[in-house]
Amino acid sequence: MSAKKDAVNWLQSASTTCDAALKALKDPDSTVSAPEGQNIEAVTLKTLLSDFTSLLNLLYQSTTKLSIALKPSSPTYAAALTPLKDLRANIDALASCTCSIEASKFGGAMSREARWIAEDVINALRQLFAVFLDAASRSGTNAKTYLARTGAVHEAIDRARGISQSNREAVRKRWTSDMDSLKDCVTEVVELTMEGDGTDDGDGEDGWDDLEIDGLSDGDTPKATEDELKRLNSAHNLFKSLLSLFKSISSQLLLDTGKVEVKSPTQLDSLLVSSGALVVASDELVSTLDVPHDIQAVSDACVIVMKHVSDLQTFLATHGVATTPTIKKPKADDLANRTASLTMDNSPGSDHSSEVAKLPLDEYFADISRWAEVLQVSDGS
Repeated sequence: MSAKKDAVNWLQSASTTCDAALKALKDPDSTVSAPEGQNIEAVTLKTLLSDFTSLLNLLYQSTTKLSIALKPSSPTYAAALTPLKDLRANIDALASCTCSIEASKFGGAMSREARWIAEDVINALRQLFAVFLDAASRSGTNAKTYLARTGAVHEAIDRARGISQSNREAVRKRWTSDMDSLKDCVTEVVELTMEGDGTDDGDGEDGWDDLEIDGLSDGDTPKATEDELKRLNSAHNLFKSLLSLFKSISSQLLLDTGKVEVKSPTQLDSLLVSSGALVVASDELVSTLDVPHDIQAVSDACVIVMKHVSDLQTFLATHGVATTPTIKKPKADDLANRTASLTMDNSPGSDHSSEVAKLPLDEYFADISRWAEVLQVSDGS
């Protein structure tokens, strides 16, 4: 068998290994059996991550060697055989190592992150193998293509080296992403308000100019009524309060120096379920705030937001940093009075001002509830 044909066979085998590895990684139920004589329950996350990093390094080195050997302008097929064999073996090993990071033992966020990262690396390798298979079947392959694919593998491996070292860190990364989404909600509401009142920038007194929004044009956007501007202000403050809550939760629970003890790696996974649903609901609420407002649509969207806020508060109550929420609907006459007395720089009425925050996060939930009441339509209205 010629060296070229041998190399092509190994390329095809490595590509098939990629397909099998990706299939396993995409299946959340896929696990790895312990080698004979080894107790997989005794394997620590630290050990698995050390193996994970070592495999990444081996894949990086073999990819470089393969790309040098199979340079389209002057391929050396015999020199490609060893790195191809190593790549096939280490791709399979990476998938096995990743599947060993089980959600039930090490946390769902940690497990999902490891799988996404491994998929990214293996996908990049599969695309590189496709380039070399194409080059072997015909002449004139663009040299830039193989260089780009080689670079993509190296970049994917470099990103993978930043894998979280604990489920808490993995949750924190996702939590930060959700916080960024809430920041977007704040920005969008500010834009809607500026369009609604016809201003080009903030007046420097309400802090909105800190968002550095510019380049807005009046266009044909309808002007907001006074009630709509008050409603927009309430939504703006609601999202700011949510953002403040998220920041406080991060410092209380998600930092290694956090004040709350996390006894199990899986304990924080429920936090991401609540935050993800809350971000989606927040986006839906923002989508109802285009002028003119459909008051019922705004109210319905706000009710869903508050349902997820309540779920989040319930979870936090189990960790002793918030009080278990109580369901309370605003009264029609109270809601009317609170809306009528609302200005663009104050909070809703003062009937809640005497409430005392008993636990670290209670104050944030109280603020969120006050602003939400203004956006919700009561049964008696």
